[in-house]
Amino acid sequence: MERLKSTPAERQLLSNGIPLIFLRTPGTESAAVRISIAGGEQASPQDERYLQTLMLHTFAGCIREELADIPSAEVSVRTEEAASFIMLSCDKGDFPALMQAAFHAIIFGEITPIAEDGIAAEQQRQWRLNTGDTCLQLKGKSFARLYQGSSYAPLYDTTLPILQETDFKSISRTYTALLNAALYTIAVSGDIKPEYVRSSAENTFGLLKNQTERTALVVPAPSAAEKGSTLTVQLHHIFTAEKDSDPGYVPLLVPTSQFYDPAQFYFAAPADMQEQAVFNALLIELARRMQAIMGKPCTAIPATATVRLGVLQAEGLPSRKLFADAYKTAGAQLKKELSGRKTAATAQERLRAQWIQALCGSSMDGKDVNISAADILLQGEAYGSGMSLLDACATLEQLDRKRLQTAQKDYFPASPLLQTYSADTK
Repeated sequence: MERLKSTPAERQLLSNGIPLIFLRTPGTESAAVRISIAGGEQASPQDERYLQTLMLHTFAGCIREELADIPSAEVSVRTEEAASFIMLSCDKGDFPALMQAAFHAIIFGEITPIAEDGIAAEQQRQWRLNTGDTCLQLKGKSFARLYQGSSYAPLYDTTLPILQETDFKSISRTYTALLNAALYTIAVSGDIKPEYVRSSAENTFGLLKNQTERTALVVPAPSAAEKGSTLTVQLHHIFTAEKDSDPGYVPLLVPTSQFYDPAQFYFAAPADMQEQAVFNALLIELARRMQAIMGKPCTAIPATATVRLGVLQAEGLPSRKLFADAYKTAGAQLKKELSGRKTAATAQERLRAQWIQALCGSSMDGKDVNISAADILLQGEAYGSGMSLLDACATLEQLDRKRLQTAQKDYFPASPLLQTYSADTK
């Protein structure tokens, strides 16, 4: 993180209005490019859920074909609730070729019905596997409750199929709509001359046309009406067993009425990104303490610019009481530590370090620093918050114990916004 803070990032607009953010990292040999496309999964039609994910994997396939002659190049994609991301990296000497290949693939990549059928089938197969994830089942029902009536409500509903009504005509129509400069934002990190970055971006993505006006992101807020409520979900359990090499082997199923299922506590996060950094740091600390108290896995799912919810998630719970008591105890421990001047200083440094590790990953000081840097730069810009994770880190450095005490009181009350349990967890 210190390496990234030493040099300010440059922000400029391409001739078609696409924001370009660049951070020069002297002494590094790689380059990383992150391209965000506004819309995300919420832009998929109701009867074509996960169409945006399919399109991103289509782009990825086309880009990989174009990058075949650049051995150092790597590509991956991900689709979030309100934006999709194309993630590229290469040796810094290959940067201009990488940009040209990526742009050419997106504009001129061959999209065929056969290829799209294969991508759709793989996405549907993966979704069927995911529906057995009990944590995802809880999340789906929780989102349906907290975001009732909004575009977020059905995003994680494991009872609904995906790509059910998708055909090649709708894929072609969506592909054309995605070639809209108003949807794009680009972040670049590497030891590259700024003029090369600008010219490479201008000569590629700067050629895209604006089909619509660039608009600010509108993020639905979770319902405050659910404050302090409890949601019980009947989970669908899938049992698997390693098969013996004997084709006639039949596994023995032992009936059970005791399930060790996950549980989730949801908390409303602030919209302000500086305050959200404080919220996430406290959330991560509570999860660490709760895991130690319970002796069960407990993770923090931080809030983001597009999902203003933080989640504490435990797995393998024998009872609801264990989770609820752990939250109460962890909160009391943290409150006590923040009340003392010396202990609060220690807690503040730990909160900052844990936040960096959780949100930025372990590559911050390693060879993949440019990959982390590009991700960090894009966070605030892609979602219109005007604040990157570097700014958030600076906020955490300037915290005092009174602000942390106030934040814990305001954001983590005795009763979470929503408590979600399995019906089999008593």
